[in-house]
Amino acid sequence: MIARDDSGRSPMSVPAAVALPLALLLALTILLTGCGLSDFSRERLSVVKGDHGWLLAVEPDEEFSVDLLGSNAYPDARWAVVEFDPAVLSAQGSEFEPPRFPQVAEDPGESRVDATFSHFTFVGAGPGSTALRFELLADDARIDIAQYTVEVVDDSCAAATAAVANRCGGDGFTYMPQILSADRYAERFPMAPDTTTAVRLAATALHPDARWRVDAYDDAVVSVSEPVALSPAREEGDYGPVEWVVSHTFLPEWEVVITGVAPGESIVRMSLEADGVLLDTFMVTIVVEPEAS
Repeated sequence: MIARDDSGRSPMSVPAAVALPLALLLALTILLTGCGLSDFSRERLSVVKGDHGWLLAVEPDEEFSVDLLGSNAYPDARWAVVEFDPAVLSAQGSEFEPPRFPQVAEDPGESRVDATFSHFTFVGAGPGSTALRFELLADDARIDIAQYTVEVVDDSCAAATAAVANRCGGDGFTYMPQILSADRYAERFPMAPDTTTAVRLAATALHPDARWRVDAYDDAVVSVSEPVALSPAREEGDYGPVEWVVSHTFLPEWEVVITGVAPGESIVRMSLEADGVLLDTFMVTIVVEPEAS
């Protein structure tokens, strides 16, 4: 029971003349702070090359982005959108982020060759479902594809997929691997003798059976295992919840294990080919540091 004074108000109540300005102030505060949402929760759905095969859900007039890394073997190669239903999706534009450094073959550890990043923005146009397909061309050859299914629905947060905007809650649709992966291209990675680290690289959607190959390393500094094939992290049609540290790709992956042998530096180079065509490359500089005395 709430105690009341002789006026009929509870001791904690606020006079109406004061309550209205307070309510307006509270509403203004919420508005100015973005309705209490963090920057993360306001982020739109964004998918990358490794999300090939996923079902995406958005609402009419809701934006989402597709951010596709090209090939390190062809730094200037750009992705192109080749298929979608304009009655379901509207293309809002594209941007291309060129490699940040010039190619210097003699010193790849410092002056690295990054692939071009291709960024595409779409918005839900009307209810329905459509395939959204991209191709990567280099030297007039098609070297990769990326394809998604996009559904435009009234309530995307209730859709049967984890690929929704961050405002729907959870950790968001993202993956941040705790091992060396394609986005660590040309980085310097320190390790100690007799310790190991893994490099995990995804297959391409166009050639999922193509095998990554170890091309070169200094065996006086490191040892590198042969690539081991890993099954896709997800079975086809599994669009359930994701964890940001666990892969949710539908593509096979290849893993090599690098072991520190002795203090020094070694560039580990890998490549991916299919039908005699070079598809992509990977490299990382391993720095084996002396053990502390």
